[in-house]
Amino acid sequence: MATETKATAETKPARSLRSRVIRVLLAIVVFLVGAFVYRMTSLRGLPEIPPPFDHERGGFIHINPEDNAFTYYARAHEQLKGIEPGTMKGVYSDWLDVDPTHLAYADDNRQALETWFEGTKRTRAVYHQPGTVNFATEVPVTLTVRNISRSANLIGYRHEHEGDLAKAWDWYRANLRASRHVGQDGEIIGRCVGIAVYHATSSAAIHWSKNTKVTIPQLKRALNDVLEINALTVSRRDLVRTAYFSLTNSLEDHNGRERLLEVSLSNLATPAPPTFVRSIKIKAMTAYGALKREPERSRRVIRLEVANWLAAADLPTSELAKRAVQVKELTLYEPSPGETPPLSLDDLAAWFDTTLYAKLDAYMWVGLDRALSRDEQSQAALIIHLAEEIYTRENGKPPKAAQDLVGTYLKKLPVGFDPSGSATSPAPKPATP
Repeated sequence: MATETKATAETKPARSLRSRVIRVLLAIVVFLVGAFVYRMTSLRGLPEIPPPFDHERGGFIHINPEDNAFTYYARAHEQLKGIEPGTMKGVYSDWLDVDPTHLAYADDNRQALETWFEGTKRTRAVYHQPGTVNFATEVPVTLTVRNISRSANLIGYRHEHEGDLAKAWDWYRANLRASRHVGQDGEIIGRCVGIAVYHATSSAAIHWSKNTKVTIPQLKRALNDVLEINALTVSRRDLVRTAYFSLTNSLEDHNGRERLLEVSLSNLATPAPPTFVRSIKIKAMTAYGALKREPERSRRVIRLEVANWLAAADLPTSELAKRAVQVKELTLYEPSPGETPPLSLDDLAAWFDTTLYAKLDAYMWVGLDRALSRDEQSQAALIIHLAEEIYTRENGKPPKAAQDLVGTYLKKLPVGFDPSGSATSPAPKPATP
C-alpha cells in the first residue's frame, strides 16, 4: 500500500509538467494558426492592379553616348581639382562681392568647365536608365553639376563685368541648359538640383538683361534661347515613372529592403541609434512585415499611389494644388469627374499607413509639388522679364500689363505666370476625417 502511494505521488509532478507542456504547445499552435490566418487575410480589401505603365517603354531611354550630356558631365566630374570654397555664391550683383579665391578656383578648373560647357550643348541627358534605379542609387555627377553651376555663373559675371555681354550670356545659357539636363531621366534629386540651378541662374540672367549695353538683338536671342531651354524640362509623368522604379526595385531583394529600413531608422531618429540597436530593430520590423505580407502589401499600395499620381501628372501645378489631398506624408489627387479609382483616397491613405516599405520613401514627394510650382514660376518670370525688356526698349515705355506682350513678343503667357508675383502655391487640402 505504501509502495503504491509512493508511486502515485511520484507521478504528480510528471503529470503537472506534461499538462503545462501541452498547454504551451496548444498556445503555440493557436498562435501559429492565428498568425497564418491573419497573414492570409491581411490584404483583403486591398486591390491588386497591374503595373500602371509599360515598363519597357518607361524603363529604358535609347541615346548615343556622344549625344548624352551626362557623358561630358561625368568627364568634368573626373577633371575637377580641389574642393569648392564653401562660400561660393550662385549669383552676383556687385563685383565687390566676388572673392578672388573663388575666381582662382574657377580658373584652376577651366578644363572641367570647358568639358561641362560642351555637354550643355546637347539636348538630351540620361544619368541612370530609369528602370535600373533604386533607393541606394548614388548621383555624384549630379551634385558636381550643382557645384560647377556656381563657377559657371561666376565666369559669366566676369564676362559681364568686363563688358563682353554676349560671352556672359553664353555661360548663363549653358547653365540654364544644364539645369534642365539633370533629372531629365526622371530622377527626383536631379530634378530638385536643376530647380535650384535654374533659380540662381535666372536671377543672374535678369541682372544681365537690365544692363543698358545689352542690345535688343541680344535680348531677343536670349528670349528665344530660354523658350527652347524651358521646353527641355522633364515631365512630371517621367518623374513619377522613375520614382516607381526606384521604389519597386528596392523591394525586389532582401538587401534592398533592409537598406530602406536602415536609412529610415538613421534619418528619423535623432540622434541615430547605435548600429546594433538598428540591426535588432530591422530584424523585428522585417519579421512583423512578413506577418503583414510584405513586401507584397507595399507593392500593391505603390501601384495604386503611382496610378493616382499618373492620372494627374499632366495637369499644371496650379491645378494639381487645387486637387491635392495631403495625408501625413502622402500626397494624393482627387479624381477627375467621372473617374472611379480602385480605392477611395481615404482608404488608400489608410492602407499606405499600414505599409512597412511604401511609406519610407514618401519623403521624396514632400514639398515636391511646391518645388515644381516654383520652377514653373521661375521659368515664367524669366520669360516675362526678357519680353518686357524688349517691349520697353522698342516702345520707349514698359507694357501696362503682361497681356500686352502676347502677339508680338510671346505666343502666349507662360505656364506658371503669376501677376501677383507670389512665389508659393496653395497648400494641399487636408484629408477628410
